[in-house]
Amino acid sequence: MDDMRKYLMSSAAMLVAISSSAFAQDAAPADDAETTGDIVVTANKRVERVQDVPKQVQVVVKDDLDSAGVSQLRELGNISPSISGSSNINGTPAIRGISSFAFSIGVQAQTGVVIDDVPQPTFSLLANELADIERVEVLAGPQSTLSGRNSAGGLINIITRSPKDEWGVDASVEQTTDSQFRATAFVTGPLTPGLAFSLSGYTNQWDGWAENVRNGKNLLGYDVWGLRGKLRAEITPAITATLSGFYQRSDTNRMPNGGGVYITSGTGALFGQTFAQRFPGVTASLDNTDVSVAAIGDQRAKSRGGDLRVEFDLGAATLTSITSYSKYDRPIVDFFAPIPNGRADQNYLVDYFTQELRVASNGSGPFQYVLGAVYYDTDTKFTYYRVGFAPLDRDLSTGIQNMAIFGRGTYEIGDGTFLTGGLRYAHDKYSFASVFRPIAGGLTAQNTSSGSSTYDFLAGEVSLRHELN
Repeated sequence: MDDMRKYLMSSAAMLVAISSSAFAQDAAPADDAETTGDIVVTANKRVERVQDVPKQVQVVVKDDLDSAGVSQLRELGNISPSISGSSNINGTPAIRGISSFAFSIGVQAQTGVVIDDVPQPTFSLLANELADIERVEVLAGPQSTLSGRNSAGGLINIITRSPKDEWGVDASVEQTTDSQFRATAFVTGPLTPGLAFSLSGYTNQWDGWAENVRNGKNLLGYDVWGLRGKLRAEITPAITATLSGFYQRSDTNRMPNGGGVYITSGTGALFGQTFAQRFPGVTASLDNTDVSVAAIGDQRAKSRGGDLRVEFDLGAATLTSITSYSKYDRPIVDFFAPIPNGRADQNYLVDYFTQELRVASNGSGPFQYVLGAVYYDTDTKFTYYRVGFAPLDRDLSTGIQNMAIFGRGTYEIGDGTFLTGGLRYAHDKYSFASVFRPIAGGLTAQNTSSGSSTYDFLAGEVSLRHELN
């Protein structure tokens, strides 16, 4: 199946690359931003030049990611000095070292991740694969005014590729010496006057860097593939609607608990066995990448959903409505290597709905602003069943409903001098339910608990900027 997928993606990539020359002669001229050399960003919920943003902003485009070999979110730290990699198994990176080390379905990350104006829940891995994107905007420091309190460390704003009114295609195929295969394909064009589409697909496979000496196979690799489609319709000259849908699948082989890559060894016995007995064929050293395990774990994540974006041109401003829904589940099978029949089955299920309405000025006049209201509804369920070692059967559910209003404006108080201020008020409601079920060798009676609480949040900002030239 893997060889067939590689063959199909490679064939599609070559056909798309050959076909692209046929469309090149019909390509449209670059837009104003490309013509003038200005870099345009949208992390502040309105289109503006990066030099007009009174914050530290790094913009990474697709070519930069490709040349640096960055294909996943956790690798952004290789080219962005503000990002320090993932701090927990959720995969959400830290910005300027600020992140949450707590691991619970009720704890939100401190780095905001946004895809096409839709904030992503902490346990979603949709943003991990950077295949069909146009650019990534990294904003270091608190972004709570426009993006909420889970952006205290910073914001990663990801913009995927959108439909164009002219035909365009491209593709890429990559095969590395360490057994990574990656292929992407993208096509866009008009269907009818006023209706355009785009479709992108990608696959990213890697065997992993740890070798299991028992069978000669690598561990800690992944197999990711996905599709994203968009339709953009010009309903009237003043109303534009974009409908998008996506599907992503990610499979990862996991190291068993107690079966990790060892770099040192003690002199005593481990679970009644010496190191040599427990890990035959492994030599402990600082650069060791060998493991010796009979059973490996497995993680299979699946994301699907879509969003509808409708924009109304009001002349001096644009009214935007963004409605999104996504569903995510991540079943994990884990083994406790030294324990006979030691196995744990767990799953994260996330249902996520968002609705945002905002009005943003169109860039004319001395005063520029954005005003809006948002509603987020996140339902997360975590199931855990373990046998063989401290048996446990548990369900944990949390719900987070967030309502917020926000505003931010910039006024040119003098020639080249700008004053910016913003304010955000949010009201959160948290709820939880926990169930511990009886299990042989563990709990003998069922225990349950539940509750809810509310939280109000107020954030603001003010800045003064003067352009010297």
